[in-house]
Amino acid sequence: MINEGYASLSSARVQVMLDPFRGDHRISICRQCSKAPCAEVCPQDAIIYDPATGAWLIDYNLCDGCGLCAEACPFGALFWDSINERVIKCELCDGSPLCVEVCPTGALALQIAADSIDIEKETA
Repeated sequence: MINEGYASLSSARVQVMLDPFRGDHRISICRQCSKAPCAEVCPQDAIIYDPATGAWLIDYNLCDGCGLCAEACPFGALFWDSINERVIKCELCDGSPLCVEVCPTGALALQIAADSIDIEKETA
């Protein structure tokens, strides 16, 4: 809600997929990769690193909505927001994620990795 100004599951920047038949679940959220594949494939250079927050941000003035970034993400962490008709991702709420602050059970936490994410190992 902080990003879009309204609450909508399709506009959430953290997606939880549940499979009640198998008892499986998957959480997709941007992992703020040190070498972000999404930024590397963006033909408009619309995904920009913010060193102050450690987040990759989408500049919607540059983004043309091609979706190549979502296809390139090995974690499935960029989503199409059908309401605003644009790609969205977690941008860490300027370094203080609101979802972590308001989580009633304390199930969410922001953890900064000591080392950069090794995408090849995680997707292999």
